[in-house]
Amino acid sequence: MNINSTFVLNRYNSLRWCQESHEIAKYSPACYDTHGVCSRKDWSSFYDINKKNRETVLSIKEYLKVENNYVKTVVEIIKNNQLKYLTIGYLEKSTFRAAVFENDISDQAELKLFFNECHTGMRISVCDKKLILLLKLCLREKMWCILVNFAKKFELSFGYEYYLILHTTIPYEKLREIVERNHLYLNARSATRCFSGRPNLCV
Repeated sequence: MNINSTFVLNRYNSLRWCQESHEIAKYSPACYDTHGVCSRKDWSSFYDINKKNRETVLSIKEYLKVENNYVKTVVEIIKNNQLKYLTIGYLEKSTFRAAVFENDISDQAELKLFFNECHTGMRISVCDKKLILLLKLCLREKMWCILVNFAKKFELSFGYEYYLILHTTIPYEKLREIVERNHLYLNARSATRCFSGRPNLCV
């Protein structure tokens, strides 16, 4: 599919577009100071697995539990938006490299195979398992992409520190209901500030 990736990226980086977006994250409102900075020391990356955060070490099991909350949230939002497909509107990726602990994750081989297939303009059915793989690749910082459906005015991407950046026409209360049901938080800090951004790839 032909798509203007420069337009998609420029729109993503525009202040107005950013201010109109929703921000979904695992951090509660109590974590933020008056400047919108998360003051709680907590894990914020796939690569924090097996590292100490506060008084605990992030386990693969705990990471996968939270990752699944994000995936379920996106799937529910997509269903409520009545989307049939999403398109990779912009994509950045480098060589697929795995950390040692990833050998203990069951879908590693499947993710690597699909990683090689991904390209700008790729259309993915929302009923296809590839959508789940794509979300995991983004959450695990293997790639950074902007997923779009122009017809439904929908856009999704993952920013720094495990933030989900979203544009959707779903009513706010319905969106909050979906997010909270999956143990995440919607716009926990000021909605007038812009906090999105690309993660570092393959750290």
